[in-house]
Formats: sequence, structure tokens, C-alpha cells
Amino acid sequence: MPKNKSVCQRKQLTGNITNSIMEKWRKQGCFVRFIDGNTLNCNVTNLAWTQMKEAMEHFDDWTVDWDLHLTEEEIALVKTPEWRAGLRFTPVKSSAN
Repeated sequence: MPKNKSVCQRKQLTGNITNSIMEKWRKQGCFVRFIDGNTLNCNVTNLAWTQMKEAMEHFDDWTVDWDLHLTEEEIALVKTPEWRAGLRFTPVKSSAN
């Protein structure tokens, strides 16, 4: 993110990027975790579904496809610990009553 922008401009840009990331993640629904850390090992025994909250909680110790469909700018923002620390997750509402 350019440093020559004002604080307000940077916050607005970060908010816009965050909205874009969250929309893409909502459409994706959940992520694939590569249990052995090898994204080339797509054997079913190496794959596990994971929710966004779990993926972000284990950002540094799991290999997850969270970056699927994100731009370089969005990926850079997600890699920022301060950004991830600001994420708030709400429970998914079940359609079954």
C-alpha cells in the first residue's frame, strides 16, 4: 500500500480491499487445508475442509488455500498480522430449524 497517501485514504483503501477479500471468501465458503503442508499432494488423505476462522487462527502453522482468487495486494494485506488480528467472525446461521 503506498505510503504517500493520507491516513484516511489508507484506511479507506484497506477497508475496500478487506471488503473484496471477505466477499471472495464468502463465495468460496470454506478452505482446503493441506495436512502435510504440500499443496501439490492432493491425495484425499492429505486434504481437510476448514472454515475461515480456523484457517486464520492457524495462519502460521497450517497450509490452506486462503489465497485462492485473491490479488497480490489482497494477499499482502492478509499476511499482515495486525489485519488478521482485527478480523471478527460471526457464527454461520443454519438454514435448518
